[in-house]
Amino acid sequence: MLVASIFFLLVALVDLRHRLVPDAMVIPAVLVALAAQLAASPGALVGALIGGVFGLAPFLATALVKPGGMGGGDVKLAGLVGLTLGFPQVMWGLTVAVMAGGIVSFLLLLSREWELGDHLPYAPFLCLGVIVALLHDPMTPVLLSLAR
Repeated sequence: MLVASIFFLLVALVDLRHRLVPDAMVIPAVLVALAAQLAASPGALVGALIGGVFGLAPFLATALVKPGGMGGGDVKLAGLVGLTLGFPQVMWGLTVAVMAGGIVSFLLLLSREWELGDHLPYAPFLCLGVIVALLHDPMTPVLLSLAR
């Protein structure tokens, strides 16, 4: 958990400074996440793959519907978030990310520091979501109880 948190913090800092989520960071991390999940158990790997799809799909759809609105690095990072958290934990991580991004966007608009159409680096919010979900996940017990 500590190693993953440090990694995601570094990704957030790189994106804030360079507005880039490097493949050189994300692709090896995908392989490490898959290996870690497989080492945990075959069931964890299945949950990670499902989480990866749940992380990747909405961001890929957004990038395809509005080209230029979401960078490819953010899309790949969202998939990594899903692989790291697995399903259903990815739902909490993405909820935190989307809510944090929305709040910051709203505050920037309100302060007139930002205008509609300006681009905001999104990786820091995805990284915040995964770190929060790694530390505390209140949604998984609720989702699992609803599934029963």
